[in-house]
Amino acid sequence: MTSTRNDETAMRSSLSLIVLMAVLLIATSGAAPPGDTASPDAAREDALASNARRLERWRKDPEHHARLQRDLIAFWEMSPERRALLRKLDHDLHQEDSATQTRLWGVLERYHSWLMRLPEEDRRRVESTGDWRKRLEVVRDLREQEWVRRQPPTVQKRIKALASAERRAEIARLREEQRQQHREATHLDPRRDRPTRLSDFPPEVESFVKDSLRPLLTPEERQRLDQAENRPWPLYARTVAVLSEKHPVPLPGPIGPVRIADLPLSLQRRMRENANRFPMAALRRAEGLWPEFGVALLSMQWKKEPGLDKRFRPAHLEDFSPAVRDFVSNTLVKTLTIEEKEQLRKADGNWPKYPQTLLELSRKHGLQLPGLTLPGPRELWDRAKAALPEVPERTLYHFLTNELTKEDRDRLRFSPGDPAARERLKQEFFKRHPRELRRLQQLDRKRNSPPKERAD
Repeated sequence: MTSTRNDETAMRSSLSLIVLMAVLLIATSGAAPPGDTASPDAAREDALASNARRLERWRKDPEHHARLQRDLIAFWEMSPERRALLRKLDHDLHQEDSATQTRLWGVLERYHSWLMRLPEEDRRRVESTGDWRKRLEVVRDLREQEWVRRQPPTVQKRIKALASAERRAEIARLREEQRQQHREATHLDPRRDRPTRLSDFPPEVESFVKDSLRPLLTPEERQRLDQAENRPWPLYARTVAVLSEKHPVPLPGPIGPVRIADLPLSLQRRMRENANRFPMAALRRAEGLWPEFGVALLSMQWKKEPGLDKRFRPAHLEDFSPAVRDFVSNTLVKTLTIEEKEQLRKADGNWPKYPQTLLELSRKHGLQLPGLTLPGPRELWDRAKAALPEVPERTLYHFLTNELTKEDRDRLRFSPGDPAARERLKQEFFKRHPRELRRLQQLDRKRNSPPKERAD
């Protein structure tokens, strides 16, 4: 019985234990944070001194200090295996990029708060389920039951009459409908300041990413871009900005496939079946390049279909977007000499000669041809690249309550629920904790770099 109570206490205290363990693990690791040039011994002494100051501040808060002592006792009452798992969890969390850390800490805190509010029977049901997949299913069932109980009687009756699979789908639909109503009622517009997915951006940005940037990316970079979507700001915007700088758009107009793997499966099969008839070596040498890959593809002899869709071969002015047509007709043509206009006329109807000539003449006259650079508000991309790493709410809360004086809080004009005030608090946190800023920036750069660079 005593063992059972100890296990329950350990489980319920696990969240606050991780907070304490973060301090203990830093003190015992003896390693400098990523990117720190100090020696391991100097870094260890710095960490120990920092932790000593932090513990001294905590001792001045009797309630906080007593809670830490209770948590420490509960930690040592755990089995060695469970202590090792907790240490690994803490380590793994602190190796994630700042956005992931913030999201996961938020999930931990919400889960812990929800679990403590459950009736005893439901809480035991969750805690007694050993397999994590089954436990997740139990949690999902309990959350759905809670949501249904908050609905009007007519909705509850309609949901209960549905079969299991239909009930879950209907609940998901209704919950999303409520979220949308809430966004509309509170006038929340994610496109305005902090877009987190491609559809949140202006249409011209969405078209640029789909038609110009994405075809140039490697499979690993496409996966990286996809994984950044729907993550906390500014990860997706920063990823788009970084990749667009790495892969300049070579020609106006939509970019076609630049790799054999991007071609239609039927076409790939025909190429494999007739490899002796086609100059595959030239095609492989051109992979990753545009328009070189398209030119190599067109050089193959196809009987029934061209190797490259016509929309990727704009050879007349009317084949381009309205922005390009307007630029050429109203800006570029007015600056050209008679000889240059004749040069453009001769290139008309020839791909890739025509778009290459447009680009050459625009650059010759110091003009920016639309569609070659990342569109959208420049300040949006600047903010995304300059944004400070994310910080979990629990970290900012402890910083606010344990490190700042009343005068500090008044100076920062801190107000709960105010995004601008939270940003000022985060800036102050990093100002006083530059080592943590360097650590998170290093982790974010690692997360935002291609897989090969991360491996190196």
